[in-house]
Amino acid sequence: ASGFWRLVESLINWRSKKRLQRAQIENILTEANTQVTENWIAWSTKMENRVNELESKNNELLNVISEQRTRTKDLEKEVVTLKSKNTELRTIITKQRGRITELEKQVVKLEKINADLNKKK
Repeated sequence: ASGFWRLVESLINWRSKKRLQRAQIENILTEANTQVTENWIAWSTKMENRVNELESKNNELLNVISEQRTRTKDLEKEVVTLKSKNTELRTIITKQRGRITELEKQVVKLEKINADLNKKK
């Protein structure tokens, strides 16, 4: 009979150890899941902050791009104006060169006339 009770006691101890091991495993799994969840929440919060920061920077860059487009359009208008002015000035220069050539020819003629007059005197 005492062997029977020892067997019963061993079975009870074995079942208790099994339950304790299961409880410890479940506790470890729960702690691990908690840690994973906390890590995910921290990562998610960090990424959300980073996204907000990048969106803010993106808006700043979009403003800079918009300002640069406006400046580029203004400069393109100025280039068109300057090209037109340049064309006008080239036309004036060409006319002035022609006039200078005519005046140089007249000076040469006048110098010849002057020289002829000086010879006759």
